[in-house]
Amino acid sequence: MLFEGLLELLRQPPSEIQFRYKVHEKTKKLAEEVKRGDLVSITKEYNTLRQRKELSFISRHLYQNLLRSLRPAKSEQKSNIPIPLIASTAFKIFRDVVRQDVQLSINDCNHLLHLSFLVGNRKLANQIQMYVKKNKLSPNRCYYNSIISLIVGRKAELKRHLRYQELCNNSVSSYQQRVLDVINQSMKEHGIFPNAMSFDQLFLSIAKDNEPWKMHSFLQSHYGVFLNGENIKKYSLDDILYPTTHTLSAVVTGFCAVDDIKNAFAYLEALSTLYQLSVPKDVWQRLLQYAASSRSFKPTHYWLLHVFESYLSSTNGFPAVDILSRLLHITCSKHYILTSTLLYERWIHLVTCSFSLWSPTRIRSHYEMLDEHKERLQTRYQTRFKAYDNNFTAHQLLEAGLQTIQKHLSNLDEEADTLHQLPQKLQTK
Repeated sequence: MLFEGLLELLRQPPSEIQFRYKVHEKTKKLAEEVKRGDLVSITKEYNTLRQRKELSFISRHLYQNLLRSLRPAKSEQKSNIPIPLIASTAFKIFRDVVRQDVQLSINDCNHLLHLSFLVGNRKLANQIQMYVKKNKLSPNRCYYNSIISLIVGRKAELKRHLRYQELCNNSVSSYQQRVLDVINQSMKEHGIFPNAMSFDQLFLSIAKDNEPWKMHSFLQSHYGVFLNGENIKKYSLDDILYPTTHTLSAVVTGFCAVDDIKNAFAYLEALSTLYQLSVPKDVWQRLLQYAASSRSFKPTHYWLLHVFESYLSSTNGFPAVDILSRLLHITCSKHYILTSTLLYERWIHLVTCSFSLWSPTRIRSHYEMLDEHKERLQTRYQTRFKAYDNNFTAHQLLEAGLQTIQKHLSNLDEEADTLHQLPQKLQTK
């Protein structure tokens, strides 16, 4: 068979053989770009093949690698390509795949569904589901979790006053019921058990339906978390329903969506303590961001200090300066001057203790923030608190903080020289 194939190839005109070799080289270059992961080069090479109508020479394996390479970077600093552009390129490739009848795997479809979720393209999500059914692909847990995520929507969109286009039909059923239909019918039909991610999305669907009492009931019955009673740990570490950091994020997002900041923090603390989960920094920042933007939430200095102490204990201290700056922003925006004074006592102490670990640029930025906040406090004391002339503790503390930072700024060059000389001294010893 191989010998006959070679004879057939030799019988072809030289121009035809050269044409096939040229296309192969183009495909090889595309494969190299996919391996490197440069999205700009990948898109450029693919569009070149598309314009020349040479897509038929791309193998199924290369198509799969091509699609999976089109993913958002984990860090915004690693890629300056916006997610909508990545998604539109992936969708273009998917349509080419359908036209050429190339068989994709269920994992490829999962990846496309995730991109659909990121850009909120429900129409394309429907096309992917139709492709899965038409090609009789076996859905897995990741596939159904992606479908559930599309029903609920992105966390940034999770507001009770918004309505979205329906994913599968134009029914007016609740988001919770649609998620339960996927879990109890579709997943059960294929013998797939839901995991923690599935129930995280179910919790968010309850929040999107604006039913806070059901949210409390869900956390109590599913995770055994009771704010006014004894907590009961229901799952072991090796259980697929064991909560994760994504669960903590869902709890904070859900309660903040219904403007219940205090319960968001209370359940975050209770759930992370019961299941021994470390609260990620982005979850803390999201909680404080909601607290700062909420119109109905009025934080007391006890609550704010409690949040700060909890964050401090979970991050071993050093990153707490950033989170404390966020707390100060909340107190300033809501005119809690005395509360901000108490926070500044701890903020100045942390700044002083961690100066040796900071760069000059960061020290100066915090100095500018402190100076700006001092002016705001002076203005508000003069306009709103004229009757309390003897209560200038906040002003005195801020002056002390400014003097401390100015002292460190003036001695910064000398301290930097000492730190640079330290490795040499250690080597000499």
